[in-house]
Amino acid sequence: MTVLSLADQPAAAWTDVGTFLTGVAALLISIGALVVAIWTGKHNRRNADAAESSATAAKDSAASSARSADAAEQAVTSANGILDIERKRQHDAYRPLQPDSPRFELIRSEHAGQLDLCFVFSLPRSYRVLGDKIERNARTTLSVDRLTLGGSTQRVHVETLPPGRVQPLAGELHLRFWPPSPEVDEVELWTCPCGLPTHEGEVPHWEWNVTVVSPPSLSQQHA
Repeated sequence: MTVLSLADQPAAAWTDVGTFLTGVAALLISIGALVVAIWTGKHNRRNADAAESSATAAKDSAASSARSADAAEQAVTSANGILDIERKRQHDAYRPLQPDSPRFELIRSEHAGQLDLCFVFSLPRSYRVLGDKIERNARTTLSVDRLTLGGSTQRVHVETLPPGRVQPLAGELHLRFWPPSPEVDEVELWTCPCGLPTHEGEVPHWEWNVTVVSPPSLSQQHA
């Protein structure tokens, strides 16, 4: 039997082997490419899922932040409302209570036959006070202790009634109140935290509008 060496094989046989090997290589490359493609697709899908999850988480986080911001804003609004209520409560607590029935007295004047009409009041604590009387559309400053001490009785001269006149000309008194001034008043200091002006001369912190009435004994004293 004759044995042929590789060199003695026909050229066609070598061509067939080469083609076969090339096909196998191509097949392996295709399989590798397919595997890579499958892995890449799965990786991309995982990335896409992760991105979608991140987007959802970010959206949920934004919604949660918005809810937290709304809750914080509501809390601030509620706290401010409570503070406003407390300020108003303190403002009302410090308010000098205007008497329901104003007290007026007649005092004999230094001039014979004349009587001085006075408005009498007292305050629970010390206040800065200014006042005017309104008489026939004219406004005149009242002589009031600018620092009215708490617990003291104040008699504010309204007008002098000459003999024969039984009705006062003044129709109304306008008194304005502020807390004591920490710069000049040597009294127990206090203030109102409501936010309204606390310095004398500005907008009144509290005020009274008192209708002037004749004391019951007015006509009898003039008789």
